[in-house]
Amino acid sequence: MDEKKPLTKMWKEVKEKKLVDGVCKACAGKMGTMDEAEKQGLALLDDMKGHPSVSRYIDSGYKIITL
Repeated sequence: MDEKKPLTKMWKEVKEKKLVDGVCKACAGKMGTMDEAEKQGLALLDDMKGHPSVSRYIDSGYKIITL
């Protein structure tokens, strides 16, 4: 992880608070970040053809917010 990048500190805080469920496996593969995700101990979410299923979160009571 590059400590000089502007969002590194915020990323660490978010991970420490356990607000990250995992990363999209398809996106990590496309962006070349799968090794880093695994190195950080992040789950690779792929329950919908390589992507995380939004319905799984809705079924668990989460509200989905998109920007």
